[in-house]
Formats: sequence, C-alpha cells, structure tokens
Amino acid sequence: MFKFRLEKVLQHRQRQVDAQARCVTLAEQALRRAEAAVGDASSAIRRHDAAAADARHGHLDPGGLQQQLAWRDQLVRARHQHETTRDEALDGLTRAQKDLQDAWRDREVLERLRSKQYEDWKHEQARRQQQELDEVGSIRAAIGAAGGAWSHAVGDENTDGKRMS
Repeated sequence: MFKFRLEKVLQHRQRQVDAQARCVTLAEQALRRAEAAVGDASSAIRRHDAAAADARHGHLDPGGLQQQLAWRDQLVRARHQHETTRDEALDGLTRAQKDLQDAWRDREVLERLRSKQYEDWKHEQARRQQQELDEVGSIRAAIGAAGGAWSHAVGDENTDGKRMS
C-alpha cells in the first residue's frame, strides 16, 4: 500500500490554502464595503451641492453659507478618509491574493511530489511482481529440465514398473 511520507505536510498546506482563500474573501468584502462608503460619500456631496445650488436662488445668508461650506468640507474629508480606507483594502486584497497564490503553489509542489512518488511506487511494484514471476518461471524451467533429465535417467517406465519399448 502506498504511503506518502509528507501527507501531514500536504494536509497542512491545504489548510493554509483554505485559510488564505478565506482571507481573500474577507479582503474582497472589505473592499466592497469601502467602495460603497466612497460612493455614499460622493452621493452625499452631490446631494449637498444640489441643495446648496437651490438655496442660492433665494436669500443669501453669510452664516448659512459658512455652515454649508463647513458641512461640505466635512463631507469631502469623510470621502477622502473612505478613499484611503478603500486603497488600504485594495492593498490588503492584493497581499491576500499573493499569499493565496504562494500557498497554492506550495501545495501544488507537494501534490506533484506525491503523484511522482506514487508513480515510482507503482513501477517498483510492477517490477517486483515481474521479478517474482520470472523467479517462478525459472524455478519451473529448472524443475522441468531436471524432471526431463530425471525421466531419462530412470527411463520411460509404465506405471506398473515395466519398461516401455
């Protein structure tokens, strides 16, 4: 029976691949959340700008304009912060994908090694079986040759011990 000596290492590598795949999934989710936050912040800025444009058609209040400007600046800072978070999430996703590729590559190396060792084991088993068959054949041939020589030495006798002529 074939036994791969590095089976535990291969299983560990598979667990690493699974863990890295989960990390990639989490990084993708974080990136989607960050992109959604950037989109929401951009929408809030557009809504604020539209509301401010509508308000300018009427009475202009310096205090109100100052509040609107301060609110818009806060929205812009929030969007910038969300963009920074998105960029970090993208970097995290890139790192997680690279780690997943490395873990997958390590596992594949062991998979190929196991496959090669299994093929070598099968060839060795076939060679041993052939060797055993060759030994059995040579023993039979030796017995057959010895049996033929024995029957000539004894002579061709009938089963009742009389010589056949």
